[in-house]
Amino acid sequence: MDTTIPENAALARNYTLNGVPNIRIFRNGGKTVHEYKGARETEGIIAYSTKHAGPASLEIKSKEDAANLIDGKKIVVAGIFPELSLEKIQNFTALAEDLRVDYDFVHTLDAKLLPRGGLVHKPSIRLFKPFDELYADFEDFQLEAMQNFIGETSVPIMAFLDDNPEN
Repeated sequence: MDTTIPENAALARNYTLNGVPNIRIFRNGGKTVHEYKGARETEGIIAYSTKHAGPASLEIKSKEDAANLIDGKKIVVAGIFPELSLEKIQNFTALAEDLRVDYDFVHTLDAKLLPRGGLVHKPSIRLFKPFDELYADFEDFQLEAMQNFIGETSVPIMAFLDDNPEN
């Protein structure tokens, strides 16, 4: 939107502009606002916009989907739903919407399709990570509990300081 025209002045005053371009994604009728905080470079803006254009969580229907989405190089949060639970699916979706900028989210009905971890018999969250034990499972679908689980589990227990730029 052009913030210099009078029709947009009121909305522009509600948000502090830090630079140009200033990108904000409005969801849920404006209740949720995601602000782009990355470099003002074409590649970063396109990647951010692309991530917000699609669904917050991608469905895994095959082992090939899982291999493409869970590459072992980044943190991926998977919702596993062997039995349908509308409340748990809604809570997982809300979590994915809220944290989609920071993490990749996927969901599946069948844990056998995932690259690591065993079968689950009730809805679960499996966080895949490229360090420590490589994955962790969680079964509490309350939003705050899921946020805490991801925040705690996505940090390495021990960091390696050496010449490897990936550490």
